[in-house]
Amino acid sequence: MLRPHRTPHVLAGLLFCMLFGLLTTASAKIRVMEELDIAELAEAPTIRLGYGLCDVTLDGLETDFAELGQAELALGYSDYELNENGITDYTYGALSFARLSTELSEQAEAGTIDGEFWRIGFDGASGYGYRIRGSAITPYYGWGLNATQLTVDAPLDRRTDQALIDLYRDEFRFGSKMEGGLRLRFGPMVELSAGYERTAVFRRWLFWKWLLSAGLEHTAQEALDAFIEEIHDRSPKAAPLVHFVLKNALAYAWYELRTEEMNWPFDTEPALMLETYKVGISFIF
Repeated sequence: MLRPHRTPHVLAGLLFCMLFGLLTTASAKIRVMEELDIAELAEAPTIRLGYGLCDVTLDGLETDFAELGQAELALGYSDYELNENGITDYTYGALSFARLSTELSEQAEAGTIDGEFWRIGFDGASGYGYRIRGSAITPYYGWGLNATQLTVDAPLDRRTDQALIDLYRDEFRFGSKMEGGLRLRFGPMVELSAGYERTAVFRRWLFWKWLLSAGLEHTAQEALDAFIEEIHDRSPKAAPLVHFVLKNALAYAWYELRTEEMNWPFDTEPALMLETYKVGISFIF
């Protein structure tokens, strides 16, 4: 049996072997496709592998969570379209799976909550990017809907904290997320990424309040899209950065409000928040 403290190293070894195999297989295709336009891809199947470090917070919780490692797999499609002005238009959609645990971070400390999360969800992302020689650099904004399960085996010392955690543990809870970052494509098949992700896990799914809250956020994002499109038409080179800053600023502010009221602006309970800084590699076929 593997010792717990060796698990991350074994996983890292397996991940390296998988990446090496995929890169070896991809190299032949890259040689065949090297003359193709890097910016032109329509609904290309995409496999994304990611790793990050996550902080967990909950309003009213006095005991801190231990820092968690996050391992993620996403299967979806990428779309890169080259506009006449030389700016790429990027969209992405995927089904994602993630595990978050102290076994993946080796950061468990005495006096902290040692929790484990499993998450499944649908992710989307969009952005404008720059084409630089054989590469494409895309600042992006992302969103998602998901179901997350929390497991905490050891009882907590504080009864109030135990009561709070019991409201979120064991069963899959509905939630949503925002994400912002940078994606860099090398050649037609390989893409690296770095980003910040914030997931809100809801204690209860109050459908009508959630629908109205999500509808307000979506309407605000749509209004920004229209404004950014005008900037894109007048100053194409500014569009990637303006899109990145405005879309993610609005999403971050909305999720900050959800730390106290999960369905803001309605009077509801706080959301359990997962904040992750992560990196990833994608293979685009």
